[in-house]
Amino acid sequence: MIALPIHLRRQLTVDIDGCWIFNGRVTRNGYGICEVAGETLAHRGAYRVLVGPIASELQLDHTCNNKRCVNPAHLEQVTAGENSRRRSARLLVCPNGHKRSGNGECIECRRARDRRTKAKRRGMAVHS
Repeated sequence: MIALPIHLRRQLTVDIDGCWIFNGRVTRNGYGICEVAGETLAHRGAYRVLVGPIASELQLDHTCNNKRCVNPAHLEQVTAGENSRRRSARLLVCPNGHKRSGNGECIECRRARDRRTKAKRRGMAVHS
């Protein structure tokens, strides 16, 4: 992070997964906004400073699935189609690694939540 401009570094925290989380303003879609290296989006600016140019026909994919992450090790240049395919694949799995149903709901997490709710009503603690 040393080579990053100070105004960007001041707005970053590192999480347990190694993501460099941007804590400043974000777009409606959740991407960090910070002018760096001629880029408006923080992750693109950080990538350009620390890695190099981004091909005009490519996008940066957040392999960590965290839009506020600016860690270049978590960013990969891919085509728009590949970025879309990866995003769709990520949506098929919940954050706990369970397969989601057709409506996007995680059945396993819902069942565990329902078990906890029922046990709570009965006055018992249940761990999922």
